[in-house]
Amino acid sequence: MIPIHTGTAVESVTDEEFEKLRSTVLQLIELQQQNHIEVVAAVTAQVQPTLARLEIQSALAERAGATLH
Repeated sequence: MIPIHTGTAVESVTDEEFEKLRSTVLQLIELQQQNHIEVVAAVTAQVQPTLARLEIQSALAERAGATLH
């Protein structure tokens, strides 16, 4: 599990969710290359919550790293 701190709440993304996201992103790239715009938009909407949690985690990790230096 990857802990994600969002204000006072702590959310996490499991390894399984991360792998599903990774697989989906690779599929999106392939679909986009094939010009399937509607499918790309639909799949992107499905993974948006996980992407948002990962973006928060990344930003907090950067902030923590900057604080330590």
